[in-house]
Amino acid sequence: MFEEFIKRNEFKYLLIVFFVLYNCLLDYKLPDFLVPFANNPIVRIIVLTLIGFLGHKNLQVSLLFSISFVLILSLVNNNNLLNGIDD
Repeated sequence: MFEEFIKRNEFKYLLIVFFVLYNCLLDYKLPDFLVPFANNPIVRIIVLTLIGFLGHKNLQVSLLFSISFVLILSLVNNNNLLNGIDD
């Protein structure tokens, strides 16, 4: 069922539009509830696994996920440096 959902073109185009808008309209400040999730290594492993799984099914969506993931991690690291928090 999940594989059929991923293969549909509507899902692919919806994700592409979402990530393009998110990355273009990014305020360069993450919401406070998202920062602890981005710092959690288990969440990072889950996201990387999801990127790998989607890369096997759809390379374009996987590439958009990975770009967004790198941008989010960069924002979190910059936020930590500005706040004086070192991991």
